[in-house]
Amino acid sequence: MVTIHRRMLGQLTVATAVIMAAVVVEQILHKSPKLYDLVMAGALSLGRLLSIWLYILPVIFYHATPEIVSIAVAFRYYRWIENNEVLILRSAGRSNRQISRPGMTVAVLAALFCALNSLCLLPLSWAKLEDIRFASRRPRRLHSRRHRGAGWSEGARIHPDLGATRPLC
Repeated sequence: MVTIHRRMLGQLTVATAVIMAAVVVEQILHKSPKLYDLVMAGALSLGRLLSIWLYILPVIFYHATPEIVSIAVAFRYYRWIENNEVLILRSAGRSNRQISRPGMTVAVLAALFCALNSLCLLPLSWAKLEDIRFASRRPRRLHSRRHRGAGWSEGARIHPDLGATRPLC
């Protein structure tokens, strides 16, 4: 790989990382105002909020990586055209294919990142998010002392129409 290609690849990688960080922070802050209310009310701990954000990251990466890479590549190539760097590369005898190789490399790396993310991280994080959501929606059992001595089993509910009991599972 020629030195100029390494430089271009490095600049594209840095631009992609900066844009990805900005998009991730914006998405997390924008999508969780209800969680802030729960933290302020004391219903959700700060550690639990941070773990929710950690589990949301693969979902954001999966959805936003293609747009992030296209923005980064378009931005960097625009800057290179604006600064006449592409013109200099063409004058030096580089073909269009050689000039576009760093952008294609970053796009392929992003596609591999997306594929690995969707195969490895996304199922695990989605399962954890669903566990957290299920735990937050599960009703709390309140056991009344009044029914304990009357022959009622603890955790049983009376069906209003049938009068039959069924366990709370």
